[in-house]
Amino acid sequence: METKQNILKGAMILSIGVMLSKIIGLVYRIPLTNIIGDEGNGLYSSAYQVYIIILTLTATAIPAGLSKLIAEREAIGEHKEAEHIFKVTLRAGFICSLILAVIVVLGADVIADLFFNGENVGQPIRVLVPTILIMTVVASLRGYFQGLGNMVPTASSQVIEQIFHVVFTVILAYYLIEKSLLSAVTGATLGTSIGALAALLALIVIYLKIKKERKPVLEAQKNYHQESNKVILKQVLAIMLPIIISTCVFSIMTFIDLSMITNLLPESLSQLKASGLIETVPVADVAHLEIGKIATSLKGQYGFQYNTFINIPISIIVQIAAASIPAIAASAVINKRKDINEKIKMIFKLGMIIAAPTAVAFFLFGEPIIGLVLRKATGGELLSAGAVSLIFITIAQLSAAVLQAMGKPKEASVHAILACIVKVVINYILIRIPQCHIFGVIYSTTICYAIYGSLNLIYLYRHFAIKLEWKQVVIKPIICAVIMGAISYGLYVVMNLLMGREKLSMLLVIPVAIVVYFVVAIWTRTIDKADLEGLPGGKKLQRFIRI
Repeated sequence: METKQNILKGAMILSIGVMLSKIIGLVYRIPLTNIIGDEGNGLYSSAYQVYIIILTLTATAIPAGLSKLIAEREAIGEHKEAEHIFKVTLRAGFICSLILAVIVVLGADVIADLFFNGENVGQPIRVLVPTILIMTVVASLRGYFQGLGNMVPTASSQVIEQIFHVVFTVILAYYLIEKSLLSAVTGATLGTSIGALAALLALIVIYLKIKKERKPVLEAQKNYHQESNKVILKQVLAIMLPIIISTCVFSIMTFIDLSMITNLLPESLSQLKASGLIETVPVADVAHLEIGKIATSLKGQYGFQYNTFINIPISIIVQIAAASIPAIAASAVINKRKDINEKIKMIFKLGMIIAAPTAVAFFLFGEPIIGLVLRKATGGELLSAGAVSLIFITIAQLSAAVLQAMGKPKEASVHAILACIVKVVINYILIRIPQCHIFGVIYSTTICYAIYGSLNLIYLYRHFAIKLEWKQVVIKPIICAVIMGAISYGLYVVMNLLMGREKLSMLLVIPVAIVVYFVVAIWTRTIDKADLEGLPGGKKLQRFIRI
């Protein structure tokens, strides 16, 4: 059986890149939100979500599909065939992106009218079009490098992309806000294109270097069987389509969420105002704002504050799952049931060790956490309300990854579609209830992922006899997180009373909470010796804590 070090190696590299990108991305949203406010964030989120859906269709699945095919060819010494697959995929992806880009340019205003009730997002959507073309090439290059077993270009290009994205987004928004809010939002979206271009240039430099290094290997290959473009594209699509469907379903769902908020929330808020309860809505100076501005501000909180913070732990969990899929699949091929169960137990435990304490922290400290990075701590109530969803999102994402590893990606896609259909119905019901308003979307997300995860787990149990060790991998991490939360919250209250400074109290509580969780997890054997052995420097850590 592969060691935990081997399983986590790829995830560690990719996770570092993702985490640095997330941190940089979070930092840039501080000045951006201070410049364009919640209303600007609402417009930005609408335009950006259109881009995400198109990116999902054109680029998101390319690294997974391309890397698999290239790795297979490289393993049997077919280096020239691997190069040919890369070039065919790159050309096909670029052509598809170009077609979609033209459609978006021509239909941006129609999209704004149809889905966002005529919001001024047509111009920002058009500005994002070049990014669609650039990111398709970027995704192809990342898939190529990953197929060669090199994760560093992907991770480094993600960081470079975010740095340029951050700098130019803030600069453009700052200088254009004097003209109008729409101009500032448009400038912010242009920063995305500049970041993508920087990543592309970095990857091209790496590609040229590796191409030179690979030249002797390619020349040494005597036998070369060039597959037809049609055969290659069929192979790529067979891998990519299930991934595209699963990813696209939730990208579209977020798009539908924003659309339903835009179209249904104003009526709900109007009823709330008529009943004299509008001041219960978490928007600054809400009593003096128009309904449209309140709705846009709430959408901005959901699109930025909530989604940004909730996606930080999820991004790490996704990388752990992605890096574990090949290991689980390898055991499945030779039918090593014990290995399969051990690896599944490992990824679920790792996921919950991340998700459980984060969920408790978001639930108890939603507003203070956002207040650490934003001048106005709006969105804290949404983050607290959505904290529980982290547990279900983790279970759903990891169980979907296991289904893919077991050769059942279509089933995961079907489960995702069913869960999202239920979410749309619940959205429609809850958003229209004045007392729920924006929180209806948060509650429906929790229900959606609970259904998605349950369907996945039921399928795994019925068809593969795979059953989670709930006590060890789910319940114990949650208990440890609750203990951590109780101690941390008590400490926060005391420190806040003594010092009267919320941000400083929160900053001091965070490291204490981490230590408390780690100690409690070891004390309860939630984290055991075998888990530490799977971490870099794990043996030294074992000696330090003597377990």
